[in-house]
Parts: sequence; structure tokens; C-alpha cells
Amino acid sequence: MKKLLIILLIGVCGALTAQNNQSSYNIKRALDAAQSGNEQDALKFLVKETKENPTNGYAYLFLASICNELGYNSAVLRFGNDAIRYLGKTEPNMTAGVAEMMAEVYLAGGDTVRALSMYDRCAEISKYFKGTYTGRAWIYYKNGRYDDMFAEGEKFAKLYPKSLIGYVIMSDAKTGMRRYMDALNLADKAYARLEKEDENEHLVRGSRAKALFGLGRYEESLNEAVRSANLHITSSVLQLIEDMADSVPGPMVLDTLQAVWERDKQQTTWLYVMSDIYRSRNDYINTALMLHKALAIEENNSAKESLSSLYINYLASPEEGERLLLEILKTDSANVPVYIELIQLYHDMDRYDDALKSADKCMQLAQKDKDVATCLMLRGRVYEYMHDYRHAVDDYFRYLIYKPENHDLWFRIGRVLRLSGDTVGAEKVFEEGKRAMMVDNGELTAEALLELGEYDKATEAVEQRLQKSKSRPSERYNAACVYAMAGRSSEALRELEAAFEYGFRNFYHIVWDSDLDNLRALPEFNALVNKYKEKAEEEKILLRKLVADL
Repeated sequence: MKKLLIILLIGVCGALTAQNNQSSYNIKRALDAAQSGNEQDALKFLVKETKENPTNGYAYLFLASICNELGYNSAVLRFGNDAIRYLGKTEPNMTAGVAEMMAEVYLAGGDTVRALSMYDRCAEISKYFKGTYTGRAWIYYKNGRYDDMFAEGEKFAKLYPKSLIGYVIMSDAKTGMRRYMDALNLADKAYARLEKEDENEHLVRGSRAKALFGLGRYEESLNEAVRSANLHITSSVLQLIEDMADSVPGPMVLDTLQAVWERDKQQTTWLYVMSDIYRSRNDYINTALMLHKALAIEENNSAKESLSSLYINYLASPEEGERLLLEILKTDSANVPVYIELIQLYHDMDRYDDALKSADKCMQLAQKDKDVATCLMLRGRVYEYMHDYRHAVDDYFRYLIYKPENHDLWFRIGRVLRLSGDTVGAEKVFEEGKRAMMVDNGELTAEALLELGEYDKATEAVEQRLQKSKSRPSERYNAACVYAMAGRSSEALRELEAAFEYGFRNFYHIVWDSDLDNLRALPEFNALVNKYKEKAEEEKILLRKLVADL
């Protein structure tokens, strides 16, 4: 992005100089600042230019571009509109590029309607702006509008008959329609348009991989997907490989990826993909081993964060998880997701003071609404277990400002109010939660039904949910909690054992979780927990040996 920004700035400076426009001075200074990596100074010179020359669309153009690079989304939209207003069609490619940038901001915020509107503006500004068609096609693909996507591909192919992109779009649209042979034929037409060392070859191979997968030609599909990723890594192709691993029985996918990695052991991508595949199969030892191999090649905080989660939840080593999280903070002290992980960890370890310190730091740093909301939820939970009900309720209500759609929280607030002795307030909150949930969902969730004392309905709801996610340890654990609270101990123990079998090992969490209180006096409960604690020790010994042998 920065390289593109500087190229554009140079282009604008040239255009202004050719016009003998003295206002290019501020933009030249902005270019100097951008080239030296000082975006803030570049912004100052560009703002100065807009004050001295309020109708200079070039200044707004690059204000929007720099703000986009820095993640200042609202500023991108404001300056982008000014750039389009003042430049109009005098610089169609640049102006259409700004409209595309604004569309991407709307997309990131989940507003596809405004995003499509901005792509329409791209088309108004320049009929030949390629981003219009690829951008709209991507939105249609994500929303299952495959006919509309195919039409965008046709438009692209008509405007650029020698380009392969239109045929790639049409191929992916046909794959979405499950017309896989048509998709493969279109991908082959795109392939026929490949030039030597074509930068879009990865797109063609990715489309062929999707079509072949739909046709059940898995080995061919996997080979094309790997070749595509070796040319250029995209999330869609990596996801296809992971989906293939879920669909194809046996070790074919993992064996192929292992062989690919063996040919270039400095390439960590395949280690991360294999890690994800092992995780989906609840094989947490191999999941962790792949991450350890990747970290031995290069430092990566995201990998450390994933590894810490494994140690905390599935490898019964919360102390190792904490070590990794604190290690991340040494090099990235403003990492909000890490503080969120620490709040949860310290809560589970009954270290409430540390949890609150992490929450306070998180609140200081968090800028995204979702991070603020998560922090409030977790801090509220800490206060709740400290029996500081007033602060817990305050944080829960503040959370609802950011996440009003989370109707389950009304019932948690009601429970906390009831614990505090405010039964009248609890009933009012329960009624509000019921009203909101029924309006939104048409039915109450298992969690809501539990708080209302409707245990039979709660267990029915959780049984329906389990049908969709039986192999997820977190779902089996949550089911155990519901059954336990409903007084159905045999089903609760069955689900808890299933959670353990699928890899759940967060014994600290089990200790404090009041949802399981009805089980604690049962000898079967203690025998079950101790059995898997012993198994966890064996797993830790095995993992330590495997890591030591790397």
C-alpha cells in the first residue's frame, strides 16, 4: 500500500508541476514525508494544502489514501467524498480508485449496500475501471448472488476480451451455482489466456481447484490449490485446502502438505495450514507441534497467541499459555487481544487482581467497539465472581451499548441482580430479555431458559444445538453445564466426558464454574476429572518430547 501511495503522489506532483500549479509544493512535502515513513507529517502538509486551496481534489485524494493506510476509516470516507467532488472525471482512474477505497471501508464495516453504491460511483466515473467489476463480483460471491456475479464476469470479459479475469469471475460464479463442469470449462478458458509469468496465474489455478473439488477430483484439486498458493497465497485457496481435509477421508491432504513443506522448510504457510487441519480434527498435540515448528523458523505473535490458547484450553498448561502471552507483550505492548486472553486466563486461575489490571489496560488501549465490548463482558464476569455485583451489572449494561443484539446477557444481568438481593430488578431485566429475544429470534436460547427455570426446554434447545456441532469440545462442555444446572447429572457427566474426549483440558475453568456445582459431590465427577488430568499429564510429556526433538 505504501509503495502504491508514493507512486500516486509522484504522479500527482508531476501533473501539478506540468500545470505550473504552485500548490504542488505542499504535496511534494507530503511525498517527502511519506517516502521517509512519516505519514503524520504527510497528513499535516496535505491538510495545510486543503486550507490554502480548499478545492484541490488531489490533496483530498491523498488524505483519503494515507488515512486508509493508517486505518482511519471515517476520515477515508470524508476525504474521499471531497476528492470525488473536486476531481470529478478530470482524473477518472484516480477518482474511481478513491471510490473503490471507500467501498472497501464500507465492506469492512459489513455495509454491503453502501459498498455496492460506491462501486456504482466507480462505474459512473470510469467505465473501464477494473476494480468496479471485481469488487462487485466479490460482494455477490460472499452473499450467494451468483447470477449477479456471473453478469459482472461477462461485463469484464466483454470490455477486456484478452484478459483472463472475467473468465475467473464467471468460473467462480458457476462453482457457487454448483455447476462444476461449466466452472472448469470457464477456468480452462482463463488458463488459455495466461501469458508467460502472468501475475494472475494463481487466480486461474484457484478457480480450477474449486471446480475440480466440486467434481470430486480431489487429488487434482489439491495439486492446483497448492500450486496456486505457491504462486500467491490467498485466504480462499487456503480455506479450500482446509475444507478438502474435512471432506476427504484419510491422510491425503496432510501427507501432500507435509511433502510440500519438506521441499522448502523455510516456508511456514503449510505449517499453519496443517495446524488448522489438526485443530479441526481435535488433534491438539499435532496442532501445537506445527506451531512450534513455525515459531522455530520465524517469530510470529499470532502463532504464539494461538499456541497459548492451545496450552490453556487443550493442553492443561495455563502457565505456559501465560508465558507466551507475556512474551508477546514484550514486543507488542499495545496488543489488545492478548490482554483479553489474559483477563480470561487470570479469571480462570482465580487471580482476580491480575485480571482487573489486564482489563484496565485493555480498556485504555482498545479502540474498536468489539474489543471494548469484550473487555467489559470479561471484567463484568470477574466482578461477578468477586461478588462485586454492582460493578458487574454496570459493566454488563455498558457492554449492551456496544452489543445490543446479545440478548443472552439480559438473563445474566438478571441472575446477578437476583444474587445481589434485587429480585424486583431481576424480574424486570428478565422480562426485557424475553421481549428482546423473542422479537429478534422468535425463541429463547438454552441459556435464557435456564435462568427462567425452564430446564426441560433448556435441555431440548441444547440437544438441537448439539446436532450441528457434536465434535466441538466447547459445545459438549456447554451442554454438560446445561444438563448439570437442569439436575440431569447422568447426561451432564456424559457430555463432560465427551468434551474431554474431544480435547477439553481447562481444569482451572472447571474448578470455578458454578454451572457444574450440582455435580461436584458426585464421586463419578471427581473420578472423571482425575482420569483426564492423568491423561493430560501423559499428553504434556509427549508434547515436550516432540518439541525437544525439533
